[in-house]
Amino acid sequence: MTALPLLLLCTLSSGVLTADDDEPKKSDLVVALADDVAPPEGEAGIFELQRTLRRLNDAVSPSIVCIAAYERVAEGAEGAEGPEQDNPRWVRDLDLDYPGFRRLKGGSGVVVSAAGHVITNRHLVLGEDGEVVDLIDLETVDNRHSLCRVVGLEPTLNLAILQFDVYSDGSSPRFAPIVFGNSYPLQPGHLTVAMGDPLGPEKYMNLGLLAATPSRECYQEQLTASYLQVVLQAHPGAYGGALLDLHGRFVGMLVPRD
Repeated sequence: MTALPLLLLCTLSSGVLTADDDEPKKSDLVVALADDVAPPEGEAGIFELQRTLRRLNDAVSPSIVCIAAYERVAEGAEGAEGPEQDNPRWVRDLDLDYPGFRRLKGGSGVVVSAAGHVITNRHLVLGEDGEVVDLIDLETVDNRHSLCRVVGLEPTLNLAILQFDVYSDGSSPRFAPIVFGNSYPLQPGHLTVAMGDPLGPEKYMNLGLLAATPSRECYQEQLTASYLQVVLQAHPGAYGGALLDLHGRFVGMLVPRD
C-alpha cells in the first residue's frame, strides 16, 4: 500500500466570485451535496452512499485515536531540555513536546472498551532495540492528550493492547468504544471504510474494496487465515486504525504489508 498524497481542494469555476458577480453562484453539483436537496436524476445511489459515509464518520470518530511513541534522551542531548519525567503524573502542555523525550514514530489506534483499552500495531510501540518505548502519548478526537501503557503484545498479528493511564487534566477525555462487527460475511467486491488519525491535524478516511477473505488452504507463513486483503490507498499514519463495514462496525485493523 502506498502513502496517500496530500490533495489541494479547489472550488468549481461556477462557484467563484468574479468582478461581474454580485454574489457567488453555486454549481448544480454543490447544491446536490446538501442532505436536504434532491440529487440529480439517476444519481441517488451515490449521494446516499455519501450520506452514509458522513454519518459513519460522525459515529466512529470518537473511537479513533492518534498514537505517538517517545524515547527518553540523555540530559543535554537534543530534545532533552525541560523537567524530568520521573513523576508519572507529569503531562505536557498541549503546545509543547514532552521535555526529556524524543518522538520516534506515530500511527493510529482504536478504542475497544469503555475502560479505555486501545488496540494498535505492535511495531508502533517498539523502539529500535525491539523493546517497548519509554512513553506513549494518545490523542483523542477532542484533541486532548493522555499517557497510556502497554498491557499486551502479540507479535504474530502485529497487535498491541494499550490502556489510558494519565489524563492531562485529571478527567477523562472524549472517547467511545467502537462497535464490533463480523468479518466472515464480507466477500470480495464488498466496500469497506478505513479510518485513522495520523500525527498532526490530518485525518484519514478512505473507501476500500475487499479483494480476498482469509484462507486456510495455503500460504500459512503469510498468515492468510487471519488477514483480509483490501485494496485502498493508506496513509502511513493510518496503520493501527480501523477497517469498517458500511454500518460502521469494526471488522479489521489496518496493518502495513511486509
